[in-house]
Amino acid sequence: MTAEQQEILEGNKIIAIFDGCEFVNDAPEDFPNGYYMPHLHTPEELEYHESWDWIMPVVEKIARSGNYCLKEHQSNTISNRGYAYHISISNNVFMEVNEPFIDITSNYDKSESKLSTYFRFCVQFIRWYNKQTTNV
Repeated sequence: MTAEQQEILEGNKIIAIFDGCEFVNDAPEDFPNGYYMPHLHTPEELEYHESWDWIMPVVEKIARSGNYCLKEHQSNTISNRGYAYHISISNNVFMEVNEPFIDITSNYDKSESKLSTYFRFCVQFIRWYNKQTTNV
């Protein structure tokens, strides 16, 4: 497994738990790597990184998880691969938007898609969110 595949696998696992899935490992003969309920998908079968149907409910949950302002736009800078997608999130206190604390732009070098950018955004946000809730 390449480093990129491992990163996607770990990202999918992090998102699945945030999405309300429970990791179960009660049938090692049928599912040697366990599976996630309620999807009944093994870790390798999670599709947050490649399906809008999987990732968008997570994006919506992020937007509702606190008083946040989520913004998306295409960069005005165009490379030979097309536009860059930019996603940021900041605290929205009394309708005054503060500086973003998570700010992600798609990676030109990897010809990254908009879906990939959202996947990375969700993983980064969930890691940040988990640290905040653990430190309370």
